[in-house]
Amino acid sequence: MWLEAQEEKRGRRQTLILLQYGASPLLSAAEARSFMEYSGGKAVRESSQHMVLDGAAPRVLGKFVFGSILRVCEELPSGSPGYPEFDPYPLYEFRDRAVYWTVYSLNTSEEEAEKVKETVSSSLKNHRRKSVYVYPTTTGSDEGGVSVTRALRNLGEDRGFELVLEKHSGRLHVWRTLRWLDLRGFRERDLSRPAQDSSVSMPPALARTLLNIALSKNLRTVLDPFCGTGTILVEAAYAGAAPTGVDSDPARVEMATRNLKWAESKLGRMQWRVVRADARRLGVTLGGSVFDAVVTEPPFGPPLTGPVPEHRARRLVEGLIPLYESFMKSASGVLRVGGRLVMTFPRFRVSGGGEIGVGELKRLGEEAGLDWDRGRMGVSAVAWNGGGWIERDVGCWIKPE
Repeated sequence: MWLEAQEEKRGRRQTLILLQYGASPLLSAAEARSFMEYSGGKAVRESSQHMVLDGAAPRVLGKFVFGSILRVCEELPSGSPGYPEFDPYPLYEFRDRAVYWTVYSLNTSEEEAEKVKETVSSSLKNHRRKSVYVYPTTTGSDEGGVSVTRALRNLGEDRGFELVLEKHSGRLHVWRTLRWLDLRGFRERDLSRPAQDSSVSMPPALARTLLNIALSKNLRTVLDPFCGTGTILVEAAYAGAAPTGVDSDPARVEMATRNLKWAESKLGRMQWRVVRADARRLGVTLGGSVFDAVVTEPPFGPPLTGPVPEHRARRLVEGLIPLYESFMKSASGVLRVGGRLVMTFPRFRVSGGGEIGVGELKRLGEEAGLDWDRGRMGVSAVAWNGGGWIERDVGCWIKPE
């Protein structure tokens, strides 16, 4: 990275990093706090839409795959408060083809963004470099028009750069995007798996987010006791952990097995297993095995085709709580001390407006001998908004000593 080389010249090995939250900002914040702890970084500031970290180890950042963070950016050296005086030339100095570039504003005015655009454009012209500016919907160029898709692809292939503008305490900070959320990679894994069943699968990006929230320095083994087709198991394998899946349905055990064999063909030989068993009796089924993390999505009840009346939503929740209580006690028994349980819960849309979810999450964890992980989740469960009739709440607990 250009900036990393510059910082090493100045004797620093780390720089400020900005993480921009996604469509479910509270969930992204939990993922960011987990990464902060894992990477040894420290939060400099945090808003409802992003976090700025100092001290995150570059080698950790380079290998980390986020599930809900839209952008990872590094701060560019700039001048004094107000409009930052920075030289864009090092951003494209070693590129011998047309430079693709864009400016994205987090919270700045249009006038401030235009001023940065003028600085970059003047630099490119002064150095006689051909360039393509990527607009949000259309693309202009000194060589003629080019599609947005192609332009963004070039931005992501190190043929250009994106500048991100942030205003904080009266100062304009300029950031360079290191990478974007890898939606393409998640989509390819989702569509390429040999066994598919959307009724028991979650989006791979959400699975990776849950795994990241469960992350610890010594995360080596992951258990999913309601594994379905194995989405969480596959993402755990891609994250470098040894996954174990459990499901009571033999058809789903077979599907998860096929998908893990497919993942193994991509990643190479790895440790994994999938067994048919009852998630409420894990200690018996798994023969005394202990796991670094339990990450799962339990059953949400019958499939729905639309919002439901309030009384039915309450009955659905009441019918699921005994299963969740029994499972969480079982999961606590196979979780190592210091390990985390991360799981989703349903939130049903009500036909008259509003939503009804499982409102006893902390109590369920306490009765299972688990502590609510306030450091990562804050004071309550966080929502993942997928736009369906059943939304998800996410909870995280840690097993105390």
